[in-house]
Amino acid sequence: MLLRLKIPLFLCVLFCLTGFAGAAGESGAATEISWKTLRGYNLKSGKMSDMLTKLNGKAIRIPGFMVPLDDMEYESAGRFLLVPDPQACIHVPPPPANQMIFVIMKGKKKAPVSIGMPIVLTGDLKVKSIKSQFGVVSFQVAGESVKPYTARQ
Repeated sequence: MLLRLKIPLFLCVLFCLTGFAGAAGESGAATEISWKTLRGYNLKSGKMSDMLTKLNGKAIRIPGFMVPLDDMEYESAGRFLLVPDPQACIHVPPPPANQMIFVIMKGKKKAPVSIGMPIVLTGDLKVKSIKSQFGVVSFQVAGESVKPYTARQ
């Protein structure tokens, strides 16, 4: 059990250290962002950084951890929260609103549930305040794909 918790925690630290940020390679490709980018949304004033303003409505890729919201099937989910830390939303208080993403998969797509294991989400980002069972969330993504995180993306 302890080893199972250490691996996701190690990967979370790795995400933070590497920053996992880059620019869009090809035209129309998703821009890789880090959780630091999302902190460019000021929760008190509602103002966004220039980078976040440019990404609003655009395709992004971001690593994180899934918190399923659908029926607790634990097989697939059409709606879930993406958080930067495997322990997020398990404890109180929840992460800040600018460190959670409310994901609704496009169409009738469902993402395989991966609790405690890192994933990479690709989809269209919108800065939008949403109330969830875990608190207020500042971002919504229309999910295109969810894949397991690997060191070489």
